[in-house]
Amino acid sequence: MDSVLFAKWTSCPANSDSGDEATWLHQIGEAIGLLSEALISQNFSTTEIAERVLRCARTLTDSEHGFVSAMNPKTGEALGLAFIGPMDPCLDSAETRKRIFPKAADGSYHGLWGHALNTGKPCLTNHLPEVPYTAEIAPEPGARRNLMAVPVTSDGQLLGLIALERDYGNYEPRHVEAIDRLARLYGFALQRKRADQALREQQRFSEKMANTTQAIMLMLDPAGRILWFNKFMERVSGYTCHEVKGLDWFETFVLAQDKGHVHDLFENAIRDGTTVGNVNAIRCKDGTARLIKWYDSKVVDDEGTLTSLLAIGHDVTETREAEETIRKGLARARALFSISQLALSDKPLDQVMDCALQAVLEMGESVLPKRGMIFLMDDGGKSLRLAASRGRADMASARCITVPLGTCLCGKVAATGEAILAPCMSDTHEITCDDM
Repeated sequence: MDSVLFAKWTSCPANSDSGDEATWLHQIGEAIGLLSEALISQNFSTTEIAERVLRCARTLTDSEHGFVSAMNPKTGEALGLAFIGPMDPCLDSAETRKRIFPKAADGSYHGLWGHALNTGKPCLTNHLPEVPYTAEIAPEPGARRNLMAVPVTSDGQLLGLIALERDYGNYEPRHVEAIDRLARLYGFALQRKRADQALREQQRFSEKMANTTQAIMLMLDPAGRILWFNKFMERVSGYTCHEVKGLDWFETFVLAQDKGHVHDLFENAIRDGTTVGNVNAIRCKDGTARLIKWYDSKVVDDEGTLTSLLAIGHDVTETREAEETIRKGLARARALFSISQLALSDKPLDQVMDCALQAVLEMGESVLPKRGMIFLMDDGGKSLRLAASRGRADMASARCITVPLGTCLCGKVAATGEAILAPCMSDTHEITCDDM
């Protein structure tokens, strides 16, 4: 182990330093055991671990004072976490306890403690006045200050510092070796804490991203049960994730007529890994339905075992409604244009009416029957004459060739000049046939 030693050896009083090797190793083992408990448990904070490190270090070295710090990875400052006694006048204020060793303008740290941080190697002195770069640590006249500093490093990365002081009895290389062993364990703890902190920050960032994005994020287990979904899905569906977690996705959200198709797509995504651009409706808490366009991807563990299916959904309800409105508008525009062209043609009136009826029917819903009639008022103004018919049976057309005013629905509309909507057959239909 590399270290920097500044020593002026003198006799020391009887203490733990004079014990035999077996006793010394036993003391080190006890200290490591005490520290290992804090390393294994997830319940100790970084400060609590630092305090335990300092307690073990003082016990092994009979030090009156000491501190343990951790480096701020963003600023490079050595932040004090545990203290016992004033190490030197610069540690007396609350502010300096927060920032023990800020970096100097040249990027280095000052003093004996700073030397250990600069070199990354342990150092000690048993005769302070003979040590360079410690002028700012001014002992009182006649006082002896024995100082030790051991940096905490891992893979060449500076993580912290363990510093100790005592007025009587020299520090020995074995003390440095023992504290260096504690420093390695402490370094492991700091790395784990940093990794845990980085993981928590990543989780918070991922959660914030998931809950900020204006898209549904849904996690299903391989059986199709709900594991999690984000805030946007809560707003769209009306359910909180807590309400439906663990429930079957298909029974809870998928419309009955879509279950078979959507379940097949789910099985395909589980087997092959992706489903791109599928659109289906989901049932919301208030009974309404929303159209969602889905993009799926499998989630596997390190061994390649499937753990869940991640589905990203975009609510396209308003988009589809807007597209339908535009489609209907274009259909109406095409129909009106066709009719206007017919009106300017020299075709016979009955042929114009037939073509106009066809144009009107083509702009309707494709799922509805294409049926309709156009009537013209006869010369006497007492009845309607059938001018064009589409999709009607011959019998219906024959019965409706002439319709007296006020008779049946068409005759009533002609007589009153008011539109009538009849969703089904009723007593108001005075002229009927089997296909109506």
